[in-house]
Amino acid sequence: GVHGKSSWSMPIAQPAQELDIGYGIADNNACTDGMTFKVIADGKTLFDSGRVMGDTLRFARIPLNNPKQLSFVTEPGQHNHCDHGNWVRPLITGWSQQVTASSSPR
Repeated sequence: GVHGKSSWSMPIAQPAQELDIGYGIADNNACTDGMTFKVIADGKTLFDSGRVMGDTLRFARIPLNNPKQLSFVTEPGQHNHCDHGNWVRPLITGWSQQVTASSSPR
């Protein structure tokens, strides 16, 4: 999981056509005022969740068009208290094999 303002990037070395990903705020955050989740490819925002409130898990399918780098960014609401977010099982398709965050291409 992540807290408040965060950013994580990964290089993409193979063709990547689509990203399936879950995102949401951890269910133990009674004091959150929401978070925004973004997926950025080569500096261009491909996905912006808008403000997501606590105890909500959502899923998105995002077209990629073969980026060189993907970034996963979260932004807190008006305060950074209790903003504990989760990216859930990112799955990139379009490679010769499917790749999740816990594996790497061969």
